[in-house]
Amino acid sequence: MDEQGRSTFSDDQNGRILDRLAGLEKVISREQITNALRATNKQSVRRCKLTFEIMILVVLAMGLFTEFPIRQVFNACRRIRKGEPSPCRSALCIARQRLGSEPLVALFESVVKPMANEDTLSHRGIRTG
Repeated sequence: MDEQGRSTFSDDQNGRILDRLAGLEKVISREQITNALRATNKQSVRRCKLTFEIMILVVLAMGLFTEFPIRQVFNACRRIRKGEPSPCRSALCIARQRLGSEPLVALFESVVKPMANEDTLSHRGIRTG
């Protein structure tokens, strides 16, 4: 049986992967993803494994798991059980192209905010002006 694209993560590695994904989901909510897709008119009309919502998560997770091929990143995002088939690499690449960059730009603009404020420098003992 072909093992390509199936999860081969150890139990310990799976725990760390799920921790990273949980952290990602705390920073970026499903609502923010939905809003970014709506703002860019990229709502999924068909029901398949490779919806725009899933592909945004896959693209974001690719930044967290740079050492993994796209199929394993997809499996981690979907939390696919060992032995469950995943889409082929080319289908994932086409879905990523279909998504485009616009929803990711919109998501970035809605999530990323400056953390510093007027008082930040004075709290660190640095005088301004």
